[in-house]
Amino acid sequence: AVLSTHARVPLNSRPVRHHIRWGTNMNDDQRALLDNWHVALRTAQRANYRAASRSEMLNYWLGIPVVVLATIVGTSVFAALGERPDQTAQIAVGTLSVLSAILSAIHTSLRYSERAEKHRSAATSYASLQKELTQKLTSPPNDEGAIDTWITAFRLSWDTIAKEAPTVPRKVWERTLQEEVDAAKARAKKPSVA
Repeated sequence: AVLSTHARVPLNSRPVRHHIRWGTNMNDDQRALLDNWHVALRTAQRANYRAASRSEMLNYWLGIPVVVLATIVGTSVFAALGERPDQTAQIAVGTLSVLSAILSAIHTSLRYSERAEKHRSAATSYASLQKELTQKLTSPPNDEGAIDTWITAFRLSWDTIAKEAPTVPRKVWERTLQEEVDAAKARAKKPSVA
């Protein structure tokens, strides 16, 4: 299947009809394109929010053990200042110290909290674009030429956001996309209200 450059959403699939009543000033190609973009934006938004949550969780799962190990090592060293601990205790504290340093280095280099913030920012940007698209779809310009001009400007805005957005982990993207496809199928089965 041919995929959009902005999001991995099939472009040659049947357009998804939403609860939005589209404007009548668009031709079928414009409407199909914007329908697909609507799904792609929603998928990108949800996938980035999920990636942000995942990065936050990984930040805690890696960061908390670092703090606990560093605290244990620091307390053990402080407690041993006045006496000579046995060799087993020295080896245990030394091992915990090395493990704490390794985990701390990994935690620092992976920058999960920074990743979470970048994904959250991208998701917010995609949500903003989705709102703009929804607004334009409900009340489009009066002629096809004006719609084409708006579509070009909108695509450029999207391109800018996509360039700055972090890469969503493959499993997160695939799960989100599958949910969107399933939701689109469910909507297609419901009778249209409009």
